[in-house]
Amino acid sequence: MSVFASVIDEISDFLADQQRREAVRSSALITNSDANRARIGAYKVRLNEVMLLLNTNLTMKMFSKLQTNRNIGQHGRPGLQSEVMRLPPHPSDLPVVRLPPKPRIFYGRETVVPQITSALLQNEETRIAILGTAGIGKTSTAAVVLHDSKIEAKFGRHRIFVSCEAITTADGVISALVAALKITVGQKDDPLQALIVYLRSRGGPVLLTLDNFETPWDSPDQNAVEELLGHLDNVEDLSLLVTMRGTQRPHGVRWSQPALTVLGTMKADAARKIYMDNGGLDGDGLESLLELLDGLPLAIVLMAFQGQRRLPKQLIKAYAQERTALLNRGRKSRLTSLEVSISLSIHCQTMRDDPNALEVLGLLSLLPDGLTESERPNLSWLSGQNKALRVLEDVALVSSSEEFWKVLAPIRDFVLDNHGPAGSHLKELRTYYYGFGADFAANWGRDMSGGQMVVQRVTQVFGNLQAIIKHALSHSDSSMEFFAAVWGLCLFQHNIRREAFLPLLDAALVVGERAPASPLMKTWLSQLRFLRSTAYLALDERDPQAIAMHHERAWRPELEPQGDHFASLDPSHTYHLANLQDKQGHFEEAMRLWRKALEFNEKNNNMLGMSHCHESLRQLYSYQDKLEESYMHFLQARKAFLEMRNVWAANDCLRSMTQVQMMRRRFGPAIPLLLEASSTYDSLGLIQQAASVQRDLALCYSELAMPDEAITAMVTAKHGFVKLQDYRAAVECLQDLASGYNRVGREEDEHAAFVEGVEYCIRHDLKDEATKLLKDKWDRLMSRITSRNVPPRQRER
Repeated sequence: MSVFASVIDEISDFLADQQRREAVRSSALITNSDANRARIGAYKVRLNEVMLLLNTNLTMKMFSKLQTNRNIGQHGRPGLQSEVMRLPPHPSDLPVVRLPPKPRIFYGRETVVPQITSALLQNEETRIAILGTAGIGKTSTAAVVLHDSKIEAKFGRHRIFVSCEAITTADGVISALVAALKITVGQKDDPLQALIVYLRSRGGPVLLTLDNFETPWDSPDQNAVEELLGHLDNVEDLSLLVTMRGTQRPHGVRWSQPALTVLGTMKADAARKIYMDNGGLDGDGLESLLELLDGLPLAIVLMAFQGQRRLPKQLIKAYAQERTALLNRGRKSRLTSLEVSISLSIHCQTMRDDPNALEVLGLLSLLPDGLTESERPNLSWLSGQNKALRVLEDVALVSSSEEFWKVLAPIRDFVLDNHGPAGSHLKELRTYYYGFGADFAANWGRDMSGGQMVVQRVTQVFGNLQAIIKHALSHSDSSMEFFAAVWGLCLFQHNIRREAFLPLLDAALVVGERAPASPLMKTWLSQLRFLRSTAYLALDERDPQAIAMHHERAWRPELEPQGDHFASLDPSHTYHLANLQDKQGHFEEAMRLWRKALEFNEKNNNMLGMSHCHESLRQLYSYQDKLEESYMHFLQARKAFLEMRNVWAANDCLRSMTQVQMMRRRFGPAIPLLLEASSTYDSLGLIQQAASVQRDLALCYSELAMPDEAITAMVTAKHGFVKLQDYRAAVECLQDLASGYNRVGREEDEHAAFVEGVEYCIRHDLKDEATKLLKDKWDRLMSRITSRNVPPRQRER
């Protein structure tokens, strides 16, 4: 021990002598002072290592080596340091630092991980920042990289992982690294210098990962944190991997190029795999459930936890009530609660430094389709919020492109529940979007060019308009602008989107009936009740629940017209009575009521009501096989609508005329009418109606033995239904296409149509359609085998 003590004494004397010399150094020798301080740090580190080896066999071997190398080395340094630093590098030089486990469930980063690993393998001093919003999978991506076999082979035990989640200062980061690496630092020593010297003395490549680095960086100590990164950036053979919330990399680091792009959300296939692999149950509505989560990995994982014993449809209902509060498991933390994770971003230092950022976030959260740069001039409150928008982009609460800002769905839901917008800016936002609905109701269908333009405008803002109206409903907005927007939105959904709007309409009527009565309010309520009545009457007769709901909501006996007196404020009740007479087979009474309704609508220039009455009268004529009268009725109505420049209503009449011709089996005369109707619907933006006309056109061509034209028309119809995401109708078109190919002997095309149809059925969970499709294909196959006189044994095979 005396020999070892003398070595320690010698090292201690040298350290003391260097400190005395350093104290009297002139400013001209700063560089040498830095070098000496580095050497001093190395001596301190080696001294601690020697003390740790006292009780091992290796200690005695080192003593003998130290005794024979006590000569003075180059530059006046003792031979101890020069000898120790010449020891060959080995992975055991670094203590074992516990790494996060490699994720077994990991999808959707097929390009990101190879980009990171390639950079780390090619360069000894790589600097990469993995950026993105809360819960996007930054830590998981880093963990996959750390456990890559090639990365493990290169860095071995020189892979260091330190979580900075609870650290808010640069000194805290240094202390965490010193503790992780088990570096002993005296009270008078500089921990940073000891850390730098230790990392430089490893003699091989080191990979340092700083996880959740946004916590110390986005803090009042940001300058010191960036200075720390600058010191690490100057360490040779050190690669730096940083994970951070947000989109901004810290200053002062030579980040590797090309820089890694901000992590994006999961696509539909990856989201489904993540959900299923995390234990979520499959079932009807899974795609709709995942759409609510907008591809955010943490939200998908937490929803899968809730979905281990609940079906997707149950979770959709639960999410509608609980929203983001549903997305948690166990004790709440950033990894087990989406609300905690989002809150950390909302309450970060960068957000607190800008008082307008949270208000802008609340307003943007009302817009599921996002906001474009072209819309900013129309919103005065947003014109001066460039800084707030930059802040929201920097902390990744808003995703953006050059001319686009959007908030992910789970973040929107959380913000609206906890930091919802209010005040004059909200009113301005509502007024802007209300105008699209009112404009559609006033101008659509008047002429083809104007109709197409107004359809395009509403289509572009449809999601935002719908969200604004639903939010206003929840806050009982009863302004006239609101009801004009509801009327236009419902017309748009009924005629363009062909989707359900009755819950929205019913909720608006509830708000209207509670609002102060006025003549204008009564007019709006009458219009909305009429639209609701016609929508319910158009429901499939096989849906008794919907018809019963219509009876309950739309028919109020106290307002029933008496004798020839028509309900002046609410004509929908007369329509309802006419429909009841129709259902009971009292056609003459039904016609009388429909003619009364038609007179009322003509008097009030109600185009929608006139169109509905004409359609109903045509059906009554058809029921009585009075097809000629039906055709002439629509011909006259079409002329009247054209005189009023109502192209939409006139084209509906034309469509009805084609149906009458087809019922009369006059397919040739029906074709030019169908072509004109299809062209007009296209110009008005009515994709669903145009696709339906193309199906009728295909039927006419087929009846006239024109298979090529029939196939072309059916393909056009299929494309229209796919564009509308009406996959059930698209599958029916594919089934008809297969029949057309079968008739002309195009077996390969027939098979391809069946395969495409089955793919649609599987992808969109259309089990009944898949069964029909496969049965149809099987029947045709057996018919073909039978017709070819295939031997029984081969037929069985």
